[in-house]
Amino acid sequence: MSLKVLAQASAICCLSFLASHSVQAQGGQAGGTGAASDPMAIYRQAGVSQEQEMRIRQLAKDFEDQARVKAKRMMGLIQEMHQLSLEVDPDEKAVLGKQDEINQVTAEMANDRIKLLLSIRKQLTEAQKQKLVGMMKEGSSAPAAQ
Repeated sequence: MSLKVLAQASAICCLSFLASHSVQAQGGQAGGTGAASDPMAIYRQAGVSQEQEMRIRQLAKDFEDQARVKAKRMMGLIQEMHQLSLEVDPDEKAVLGKQDEINQVTAEMANDRIKLLLSIRKQLTEAQKQKLVGMMKEGSSAPAAQ
């Protein structure tokens, strides 16, 4: 997986996750312009203004920029771990230390995604938050097999 692909996947992870709730809430129907192709769809359904959408997009862009740096760091760590794995008798302390570094970056990336979600939520009015959560709840109660 290239750095660009990894960074892009990380950047849209949270928005796509929320969009998937919207798809579930609509009974799995995600037309060409639906939530599956547009992570902003669920926020539009919640009633965000164009100004709010611009702020949300900026938050996502900032997240993507930070995620790209961490993804590059992660790729370096994975390459270092790969090199360690090619040793005939790898140093256990070095391998476990490298795994700890990988775990730390993974945790940072996961926390960054949650911070993005919380930052986005702060952009919404109380009524929009209620509508968003309602759509998410409807989506999570949809049957698993469709």
